[in-house]
Amino acid sequence: MREAAKKCLGQARDHLGAGAAKADAAFFNKTIFATFEASQRDERVTRAFGAWSGRQGPAA
Repeated sequence: MREAAKKCLGQARDHLGAGAAKADAAFFNKTIFATFEASQRDERVTRAFGAWSGRQGPAA
């Protein structure tokens, strides 16, 4: 990435993030993992994914 683009991106990030609370990365990652794992056991999710992918039934 060119230096001008890096500077612009940094300025935009600083401007948009001004006053925003810092994110808790560990909590975020734990939540993402937990919700993904739960989705693998949710029949509605597996049925929708199967319909979208053309796969029938749970993955072997």
